[in-house]
Amino acid sequence: MAVCKRGDKYSYRVYVYDHERGKNRQIEKRGFTTRKAARQAEVEFLSKYELTNSLKKHELSFKTVYDFYLYQKKKEWKATTYYGIKKILDKWLLEPFKNLDFTKITKSHINKWRNELDNHGFSSRYKNKLLTNLKSMFSLAMDEFDIQHNVVKSEPSFRDDKLSVESGIYTEDEFKMFQSVINDNQYKLLFTMLFYTGLRIGEIRALKWNDIDTDKGSIVINKQISNKTFDRKPILVQPKTKSSNREVFYPKKEINPLLELNVSVLSDFYGNNKSLFVFGYKKPLSETTIRRKNEHYSKAACLHTIRIHDFRHSYITMLFYKNVDPLTTKDQVGHSSVKTTLDIYTKLEKDTRKNRINSAFDDE
Repeated sequence: MAVCKRGDKYSYRVYVYDHERGKNRQIEKRGFTTRKAARQAEVEFLSKYELTNSLKKHELSFKTVYDFYLYQKKKEWKATTYYGIKKILDKWLLEPFKNLDFTKITKSHINKWRNELDNHGFSSRYKNKLLTNLKSMFSLAMDEFDIQHNVVKSEPSFRDDKLSVESGIYTEDEFKMFQSVINDNQYKLLFTMLFYTGLRIGEIRALKWNDIDTDKGSIVINKQISNKTFDRKPILVQPKTKSSNREVFYPKKEINPLLELNVSVLSDFYGNNKSLFVFGYKKPLSETTIRRKNEHYSKAACLHTIRIHDFRHSYITMLFYKNVDPLTTKDQVGHSSVKTTLDIYTKLEKDTRKNRINSAFDDE
């Protein structure tokens, strides 16, 4: 393997084993403007060549298809998406199937895998994400590796037997109990903002002081923070979807007094620098710290602990009971489609109707 310069351009030369001819062959690619570009192209070529030529072997391992699938997806997904999904797939797809010949995976193997996921108590959404990737792998194998069977093609989606939108949320009264035990003004503002705006954790961590208009009672969301990188360092990235770029309006009565307390701290230490982060100032608060505080405050308030994302669910549920229309809710929380909001509203309406009927007969 070698990279060399020919005139003002760079090229690479590699020797690979030709499975069809049964001997080594030389391959050279030219025309790269930099040595780095030639080296990168060489690495990518060798990686793809090794994977695709596993076809010539009698046995096609699951890992071969898996590696090739991730090789393709890395070009499609954002770096943060690739990092997050790869961690999940490594544990729940690669690990269970890695010792199998891909062409000999049976329905029995799939059923065993499904049962294992069920036993871990994962949500249907989480399990279906894994199933979708497994199906995509089989489709890729049929196209690229000439596999003749697709054992997962007709696999049904995972479903929750008892799906409740209201499980794992706080009512407004419960949140007031949660809020009452917080003795740190920064965290009191953070959790109050989560509950009364429905912001995602990445959005609230990325929030800067110049994103907030206290006169209007609004927050501009145009970025989020992610630690889904291989070095685990936080980076600013685009919001989750196009519709996530939005202006969120908040109840000034609940949030502005807390903002004023935190602004005074900002002024004392940083001279009213509005380009700093609202939570953490020079460096955004870590997700781990926020989750740990959430557990601490919920226990101190004698409440069940909900996930950080469930503050968002609590907000949507609260808007429903305050008779806020679905389109307004959709714009507030940044759903990509009003259908997502309507699905939640429909489920809440059904639960409310059921509870009212039950209560009516219980009172008799």
